Amino acid sequence: MFMEKIIYMQFYIKQEELSRGGSSH
Repeated sequence: MFMEKIIYMQFYIKQEELSRGGSSH
């Protein structure tokens, strides 16, 4: 499903930000 893909991408991007931010700070 297209919506599910968008949600998955949003979740993936958020995880990347948290991972990067956590190690950065």
